[in-house]
Amino acid sequence: LRRYNYQEMEVGKLIKCFYGIQEERIKVYSIFNAAHHEYMSTSPEYDFIKYRAQVKLVTEQFTALSRQVIDVIRQLRECHNEAVAILLEKLQAAEKEKLEMTAQLHLMRKTVADQTAEQKGASEEGLVQLKRSLAAVDNKMAELMEELKYESEDYLNT
Repeated sequence: LRRYNYQEMEVGKLIKCFYGIQEERIKVYSIFNAAHHEYMSTSPEYDFIKYRAQVKLVTEQFTALSRQVIDVIRQLRECHNEAVAILLEKLQAAEKEKLEMTAQLHLMRKTVADQTAEQKGASEEGLVQLKRSLAAVDNKMAELMEELKYESEDYLNT
């Protein structure tokens, strides 16, 4: 992961850095989901040691990205751009919620896979509900990104 010195960056560059961080998050989610898919493919023995190592790496990457966003927010405040800083905080909170739900989804998928046909009914319904909740968070994030686009338009066009 690339690390920037955000001090003395102008607002437009800070916003571009944030967009870069979001692109990195998308890549890390892809790695996280692929690791879980690979883990599930090792059923019924499950290669937990390999999966745990992959989850550790993904967690470290998400933590580093989160710290970078916090640095960008801090610098935006120093540039007296509270509106953009607040939007990034909302996006950061939504990202946290999405990551927690994604982890829950992975756990629930394993639970459903390990259950007998008689046990699966309620668990599968919970899985569907969790997917809906995750989609709602994704929609909220898309709305916030759209709001950020309009809020930052003047800074990115200079």
